Order: sequence, then structure tokens, then C-alpha cells
Amino acid sequence: MSDYKWSGYVQYDGDDGSVYEVVEYAITEQEFRQIKEASASGKTLRECGLFETLADKMFKAFFDGRFGPEPDPESYDDPEFYKAELQEYTQEVEDFQASYVLSSFSVEDPVENAKAEAVFKQKLIGRRSAELEQNETGVYEYQFETDVYTYSLTIMHDKQGVITDICNVYAEGLGWESETSSVWGPIEPNYDLIVDELEFGLELSDPAENSDTEDK
Repeated sequence: MSDYKWSGYVQYDGDDGSVYEVVEYAITEQEFRQIKEASASGKTLRECGLFETLADKMFKAFFDGRFGPEPDPESYDDPEFYKAELQEYTQEVEDFQASYVLSSFSVEDPVENAKAEAVFKQKLIGRRSAELEQNETGVYEYQFETDVYTYSLTIMHDKQGVITDICNVYAEGLGWESETSSVWGPIEPNYDLIVDELEFGLELSDPAENSDTEDK
């Protein structure tokens, strides 16, 4: 068993609604080094040709975790029994694929994550909130929940309530479970969702107002 692990997520829709499932899987030492080298050079996993390989491993781990590994013919003395086991396994997978529609998936990518975080901060840093202005510590802990996740982050701001930085952004599944699936964390945060939440929850100033202030 490999000592190196990687992760991603699979999101699918069915009778229970949309389910977001984090998948952890084993990778080789060489793949781990390739990921680190790509990250250091600023290349995404797609750009360095690793995305498809890791996605294949992730989906294998996803189905293995749900149905167990696909039957191995070398583990069976009776060929007919192996065929029956394989048919049962295949039917379970097909039934799942017929009931649930894959809506999105992704492999954890340090470079893409860093880019998404940079854009996220750009949308929020420099914007003002009257509620932040009332917080004298300059450090504001914010948390909110969706149906299946809890989000937490730390907002740094000045005495005028203007955001100077956002850190410790963390998203975690609430442990919600149905008969067929579970959601757990941590997960890569949905930055667009957080921006919408902060704009509404903290009544942030319009970004255009910030640029006018900065120009002065």
C-alpha cells in the first residue's frame, strides 16, 4: 500500500438531491513528486498530463469504496462462481449509474486552488462592512452552513471595517448520510458561494466604491 495519498471530489445528483463526496486514494511516490514539481513550476495537473491519470484512480477508489473492489479472476477456483460475482458487481455499478447523474468532479490541484483563492481574495479585499467596523479586534471569525457543509474563515480588517485579508478558509462536510452516500470533509471551498454569503451577511460595500477610494 502506498504511503502517498491524494484526494478529489465527486458530485452527483439523484433522488436524495445533490451529493458531494470527497475521495481519498493512493498514489505512487513518482506521481507525488510530479505533483510537487508541477506545483513548484506553476503548472496545473492538466498542463503536466497528470489529471486524467489521477482522475482514473479517484473514480476507481470511489467505486471500490462503494461496492468493494472488482472481483479478481485469480482469486476464484470456480470460473462460474467468478462470473456470477462479476455479474452481480457489474449490476450494482450499472444500477448506481442509472440512478445518479454525475454533475461534476475534480482532482485536488494546488495551482488551480491557489488561483481560485487569489481571485476570491481579490473580490473581497478592500471592501467595507459596517459590522466589521464595530469589531474592535480587527479579527472577525465568520461561519455559516449550507445543507451539507459548514464553512469557517477568518477576516482581517482595519478600524474602518475595510477587509485587509482573509485566511483560514475551511469547508467541512456535516456528516450527512443517506442510504447510499455520505459527505465528509475537509473539502476545497466553494469560493463563489463564500463571496455571495459575505456580500449578503456583512452587507459589503460595492467593489466599484473601493476602487474610487483607492484612486484617491
